[in-house]
Amino acid sequence: QLYKLRMLLYRNLFKRAYVVIKTVRGQANRITLQDLHAVAVKAGWDVDQDEMECILATLIAQGYIKGKLDPGRDAVMMSKSRPFPRDGA
Repeated sequence: QLYKLRMLLYRNLFKRAYVVIKTVRGQANRITLQDLHAVAVKAGWDVDQDEMECILATLIAQGYIKGKLDPGRDAVMMSKSRPFPRDGA
């Protein structure tokens, strides 16, 4: 139960970051792991960048986020249509 809650908290935090980044940059199809890590640290969560990548991979695999990791660019490529589905898979 706590694990699922934690994943939902990360999903909601990343969704808010996505909205802000999209507003500022005009698009948010590619978000760097550094940006998401900075958001998590500012939110007061003690997480390193490697753990952040694992969390994103888990969220994508479980259907909470539609996108894919791009390890070569240290970024996550977000789906252009509904990157944050209403319900997880």
